[in-house]
This record gives sequence, structure tokens and C-alpha cells, in this order.
Amino acid sequence: MSAKVFKGNFTQQEPIPEAAIERAVAVMRSGRLHRYNVAEGEISETVLLEQQFSEYMGGGYCLAVTSGGYALTTALRAYGVKPGEPVLTNAFTLSPVPGAIQGAGGRPILVEVTDDLVIDLADLERKIASTKSRVLMLSHMRGHIVDMDALMRIADRHGVAVIEDCAHTMGGFLARHEKRPARPRRLLQHADLQARELGRGRFHHLTRCRADGTGDDPLRLLHAL
Repeated sequence: MSAKVFKGNFTQQEPIPEAAIERAVAVMRSGRLHRYNVAEGEISETVLLEQQFSEYMGGGYCLAVTSGGYALTTALRAYGVKPGEPVLTNAFTLSPVPGAIQGAGGRPILVEVTDDLVIDLADLERKIASTKSRVLMLSHMRGHIVDMDALMRIADRHGVAVIEDCAHTMGGFLARHEKRPARPRRLLQHADLQARELGRGRFHHLTRCRADGTGDDPLRLLHAL
């Protein structure tokens, strides 16, 4: 399989399709702009978004919130990050990521990156050992994706929870699957919680539980709000 090269512009979005504009106008005309102002028996647009996005990503729980930073902070609160607790994150990132760690009361610990701009797994192990951190907030910055199988082996070995910031990789697949090499795997099927972005900061961001293992608990998100 030949590699596909992205030739778009990372900083300029494509025009919103006419059908999407018409749908947005229809929602505004309905007056149902929030999840809580629907009539009896009516399903809000927000809930429909959560349901459809969850189905698109293969199941699990989904929560739409107001911003990427809030999604990341909610994920950290769901894991009970305590004041001053060290939280690991890759050094190649944007300020909202360490900002979310601080917003949740944690202390950002930057992990080195490789020449390929992904998290350095050797330094990750060193930082886990030196800080005793129990949470890694992994940012797939600009679509640069580390070997997730190798990273999760490290995390599982040390009992570290992984929260993925998938704002730049929503809907992405890995080309290989360690257990089923012929079948690609969505990114969400690795970590415990994900934060994903719709509209490059304009609309909803999503914090999402993994569909298997310890992440499959909607009460985590409810308690974090």
C-alpha cells in the first residue's frame, strides 16, 4: 500500500458545504439550540451528535462539550488528578494541552520527542520512573502518530492511564493492528479516554471513553463535570 501525502493546508479550513449550512440554519430556526430546551420526547441535536459520533467511532460513550481545553480537563478530572500531581505529555504540542493539565490542578511534565515529532518512548519510560506519574496526556500533534502498540505496552506495564488528544486525527486509522495485522484500527481503540475536535475550535469537542476495559464507564465523565 503506497503512502498518501497530505497536500492540504493545516491552517486554512475548507468551505462548509451548502448542505451543512442549511442544516445549521434549520437548527437555529427551530430554537432548539441547547441540549436541555427540547420538548417531551424530543431528542436534542447535541444528543444526536453524540450518538452518531459514537456509532461512527465504533461504540462506547461520548460527551459533547464546549472546547478542546474543557474536553481535556474533563478527561483529567475523570481520572481524579490531584492538585500538584505530575501528568506526562509530549513536548511537541499546543498550549491548551499543558494548560488543561494545569486547569485540572496537575503539573505538566514534558516528554521529549523524536526527529519524527512523536513522543520519545525511551524518555517516556524515564519520566514515568522519575515522576511516578499515573497519567499520560498524549497529543497527536499535526497528525504525527507514535507506535501506539509500543506505547500502550509501556503504559500497561507501568499502570499509566493514557488520554489521547485526537483533535488532529479524528477518524484516523492505524495501518496495522498488532493482533490482526490485516485489519486497520481506529485510534480510539487504544487509550482510556480521548478528546476529539469538530471544526478546529469552532463547534463541539468530544471526550470519549474507550469501548473496552476500564474506560467503559460513563459515570467517570458525569462525575468529572
